[in-house]
Amino acid sequence: MQNLVPQLILEKYAAGEHSGQMDVVSLFVDISGFSTVTSTLAQHGSEAAEVMADVMSRVFAPLVDAVYAQDGFITTFAGDGFTALFPGSSPAPRALAAALAIQSQMTTYPVQETPFGHFPFAVKLGLGEGRVDWGILLPEGDQVKAAYFFGGPAVDTAAAAEAHAQPGNIILHAAVAAALEG
Repeated sequence: MQNLVPQLILEKYAAGEHSGQMDVVSLFVDISGFSTVTSTLAQHGSEAAEVMADVMSRVFAPLVDAVYAQDGFITTFAGDGFTALFPGSSPAPRALAAALAIQSQMTTYPVQETPFGHFPFAVKLGLGEGRVDWGILLPEGDQVKAAYFFGGPAVDTAAAAEAHAQPGNIILHAAVAAALEG
């Protein structure tokens, strides 16, 4: 199990740093299929809540593991997807390896079986590259309720690449494709 708050943010917070920039490759992951399973399971009331939690774990856990296996980290979960960053040296091959592992996982296990039916899932992936800004927001006088953010060209280009993907596709922004040549 990974922390919900990225280790980078925890380290920067502990060091008293509250903002910065870095160059990364970003991976935007969009999973389709949750709307159908959610609406179907909602018809079965509270008895289906545990089933939904199990489905979410079976779908998300291997994808998150694929990111961390390539020295990336998840910045945000947004509904049926997430954004991951790959900092450091040679991030493009590591980000692509994570994307390929995610694609393989979703191709190998495209259907989640539950007592309430079988539900298909698919994934669209986009890779972008560039600068990412990060920050830790501290409400005045309250060091406990901090929030963090990531944004910038790397995140934007990954989301733009994913917008061109069809289910099962990995779309690379031109800068990522150039970094992978050879």
